Amino acid sequence: MASLDKYSSIADRFGVSESTASCAIRNLLQFIQENLVKKVIIWPTGDELQEIQDLYMELKGFPGVVGMIDGSHIRIHKPQIRGIDYYNRKEYYSIVLQAVVREDMRFTDVFTGFPGKVHDARILKESPLYNMAKNMDRNFHILGDSAYPNLPWLLVPFRDNGHLTYAQKTFNKTHSSIRSNVERAFGQLKGRFTRLQSVNQRDIRTIVQTILTGCVLHNICIINHDDMDDMLNCDERLFK
Repeated sequence: MASLDKYSSIADRFGVSESTASCAIRNLLQFIQENLVKKVIIWPTGDELQEIQDLYMELKGFPGVVGMIDGSHIRIHKPQIRGIDYYNRKEYYSIVLQAVVREDMRFTDVFTGFPGKVHDARILKESPLYNMAKNMDRNFHILGDSAYPNLPWLLVPFRDNGHLTYAQKTFNKTHSSIRSNVERAFGQLKGRFTRLQSVNQRDIRTIVQTILTGCVLHNICIINHDDMDDMLNCDERLFK
């Protein structure tokens, strides 16, 4: 996950055949998807939600924040089936990773598999999060950028029409400073697990498993206080 080497190079490094290395990797990806995703990427408990919102109220004076949402494009090779659907507005082929993060940059919800051409708002509506969040306490909400709809549980910035009030500008500035946490999380994810900068598998199911594996390992690193500050300067190009 931390290397862009091809399977043949990985196999050679461990003294096994390429087919053996490929099989081992596929088995691990499947194991993590089936056994660890729901144990490691978890929505905060009621007490944790309260602690998160108390933190942002104290630090930023912004009430009710329990997470930040965004989408990140994971670069892939052109799929053989419906390849054009994966060609995004940034002019490369990708799969979208939608994620919600908490204050320490742990992922609390991830959803991936949609082609890069699909808009963030549609991906949100197709994700389990959309229905789950409807039942969230009305005092809690997630922050998202202007690509998302404004909902009771999802707050987006005011659109700048050139006539924003001082209060609206202040809201947008504070909103952006909090929401940037999800962009930093994507930067760490792709910086630590460079496989996600360009996934060279062809099978979409395997690509999805690879992305989920990166998210699980990202959370495990944070839980175990594996700090990246001294080893990684996040490139802003990795955020999206």
